[in-house]
Amino acid sequence: MSERAKARAVRRLAGIVLLWLVLGELALPNLIGWLYSADPANWWAPLARALTRAQSRHSLEYYLGAWRKDGRWAVFALFAYQGFALATRQARFAERFVPPATPAALGAIRALVASVLLASTLWEHLPSSALLPRGLIHGEGPVLALLYALPIGFERFVASAPALALLQAATALLLACAALGFRTRVSVPLAAAAYLILGGLLRQYAWFYHTGLVPLYLLMALSFTPCGDGLSLDRWLRERRGESVPSASAATLHYGWPRFFLWVALAFPYVEAGLSKLRRGGFAWPHAENLKSILLIDTLNPMQFDWGVTLHLLSAPDALFWAIGVATLLGEIGYGLVLFSRRARLVLPAITLGMHLGIWFLQNVLFFDLMLLQAVLFDWRALRGSSARTSNEHASREPNWPHRVRVLAALMITCWALRIEEYPFTAMQMYSKPNLTGEIDWIAAVATFESGELRRAPIEAAIPALRDARYRRVLRHGFEQDEQALAKEFLIAFAQAHNAIAKPGSRITSVEAQLWRWNYSRAPNDPRHGELVERYEIRL
Repeated sequence: MSERAKARAVRRLAGIVLLWLVLGELALPNLIGWLYSADPANWWAPLARALTRAQSRHSLEYYLGAWRKDGRWAVFALFAYQGFALATRQARFAERFVPPATPAALGAIRALVASVLLASTLWEHLPSSALLPRGLIHGEGPVLALLYALPIGFERFVASAPALALLQAATALLLACAALGFRTRVSVPLAAAAYLILGGLLRQYAWFYHTGLVPLYLLMALSFTPCGDGLSLDRWLRERRGESVPSASAATLHYGWPRFFLWVALAFPYVEAGLSKLRRGGFAWPHAENLKSILLIDTLNPMQFDWGVTLHLLSAPDALFWAIGVATLLGEIGYGLVLFSRRARLVLPAITLGMHLGIWFLQNVLFFDLMLLQAVLFDWRALRGSSARTSNEHASREPNWPHRVRVLAALMITCWALRIEEYPFTAMQMYSKPNLTGEIDWIAAVATFESGELRRAPIEAAIPALRDARYRRVLRHGFEQDEQALAKEFLIAFAQAHNAIAKPGSRITSVEAQLWRWNYSRAPNDPRHGELVERYEIRL
């Protein structure tokens, strides 16, 4: 980078500081105070209603504090991006931090990512979502919002089980083609688009869950790379036709930069998750009480798994939970080191794999995609031994890749800075709000059968689109009076779906949603794990 460019970067950073001092610390806080204190009757109606709602919810000090906190984190995000952008503009950046790669290295990542999404697609059961009440649809994100807005009858599509089955089958086929490297330039972006829609259709009935999100990012990023040049049917077919193909043994920046691009797509979500915990919880986030509440809620709520390990650890010293919290923050924020350190790429994937195994057993949450994606950081050249060689081939064709890396970093940092949560854009804020009260709420869904038996309602079996207990949101919201009618409509839909396929004697006669409250700090040995505080029920 030239001295002139460095001077521009320094001026840019100084401008950010000056802008924050003028706007963030002086002008905007005064504007917020003036708006908050103004008489809503003096304003046009929409703004008046907004001001009235704001004044009834929180004090002026709350809004000023929130602005200053978020504003300072936004400045931090700007500094982080400018630092990253400045580093990637350095002439020696590629030499120090972007290892050359072979076509097979990029092809292996393509095969892995597409296979992970293929397994996820085959595990889902999209057609059964047609059984769900349309009133559950919410927060569909910009992609589905556009499809709903277009005059293409998308509302009828999401209500048609055969149409949804066709979409799921087409998505699986495209992902299989992408994994095999067949017609890669077409199959990879089409597979990413299809899975984007499939994932949105499932989330619109539940919440913006993050399983499957990072491999989707990687597949989208792969759409811009020459990932079909190695370990692909495309390469094999070109060789069969006698066409020229890139050297399989030469590691070049032509494939090194795209691989680094993918590393950014993998590493940034981890860093964002860790920083979101610090942003919302501060240094209280790793507190033992907060970690206990996180682990216990997922242990007691309906989940895909039911290990119950945390219940046996509740009497363990607080130091254990503190250690888990600190290790989580360090592991997530420190994951960014994989972009700059070969040693980090050797060590951190194993540590992160251990973290995800801990999450699985302690929280009943399986991030199988993230566990497998740690292999993205593996040096695939090691599989070729001494036959892999470094070459300057295509070196002159790489000037755009640093720019693409900066664009990707800017997009992800912007989402984090603005706390955007609109599928597929996210600030990775899961589990970031701390709870230090020593008390948790958890929910249960209990079904009564014709035999008189009472047990957990088999909602996932009747409507497989809600696997991983994705119905938790609607059940919880049902304890709010204005949402209870919709929750009951959902429970009726489930019971009818179950009874339609149930054998005589095993049909459901009623379903009850229960809200439990447990002060585990006062009664850690309570065998009931709290008291039943509220319920609602449907009868057939």
